[in-house]
Amino acid sequence: MAAAALTCFGIGADEAFARISEARGLQVPDTDEQIDWVRRFLSLVSLNFYMKYLRLLPLIAFFIGLLIECVLGTGATMLFQWYGLAALGIAGVLSAILIKEKLKFAPSDICVLLYPIAAGYFVGRATTSPVVYHAREDIVLVLGCLAVYLFSAFALAHPRRRVFLFWALVALALGNLVVGVQHLRGDPAFHILPNYSRTYAEGRIGGFFNNPNHFAAFLIFPSLACLAMALFGRGGPAKKLLIGFVGIAAAIGVALSASRGGIIGLGMGGVVLCIASIILLRVFSPIISKSSSSPPRRFSWSAAARSIT
Repeated sequence: MAAAALTCFGIGADEAFARISEARGLQVPDTDEQIDWVRRFLSLVSLNFYMKYLRLLPLIAFFIGLLIECVLGTGATMLFQWYGLAALGIAGVLSAILIKEKLKFAPSDICVLLYPIAAGYFVGRATTSPVVYHAREDIVLVLGCLAVYLFSAFALAHPRRRVFLFWALVALALGNLVVGVQHLRGDPAFHILPNYSRTYAEGRIGGFFNNPNHFAAFLIFPSLACLAMALFGRGGPAKKLLIGFVGIAAAIGVALSASRGGIIGLGMGGVVLCIASIILLRVFSPIISKSSSSPPRRFSWSAAARSIT
């Protein structure tokens, strides 16, 4: 057992036995079977060590694909999108292979089997379509949905990984807003890619996107997600203020894009957020009041609830 414990710190089996023999003043182990047992234990520990890092590959591939798609593949053409889609597809496949056995609540094997069959059916129909241009878009859309399903069902099943995704979207929202400030300052064609010029005129910011409407559609999600996290998420005041600031800044970015659909979508999302907030407060406020023993504390909880509403 002492030799097995030493192998967990990167010490080989032979060296572990040599150190134990020196410390005890006796030759150990007593039998060859004990040496074999420690070596088998070391092989299992090494396998688990490597598998731990191999399970990070789907997340790495996903964030690479997300970065390519949200920074470079934001135009109307698929010139840069292929690389990001390939990375997202690799993330979906790897997550199904490497992560399922570690999930506490793994997805159904039937669902995991039926979805690729359905995707294969639609891809097969698209390949025989006489309208090649639209069929190509359908193939990309179906395969993209398959990758998102596999990655969400496996890699994002753990809450901690979903938090990583949230912060990645926050970082992308900030990056888009920084580029949008450059557009607002009088350089509407600015883009981080050399020799890449946006085709929209002054007065509408677009961030990494060529089309301001696409820019607004992207910012709606981090805006509402940040506001919801600021209201109901975990963390201290400084963290919530930072997240709330990003949410408000993203909402301002939607307004500056002058996208009518984006502004309507943000307004509707805000209405849903307010309704959900009121429902949550109605559900949890009585529980909080019952758990508070003193009247001043009950008053403070009700005042906070009214302020959030």
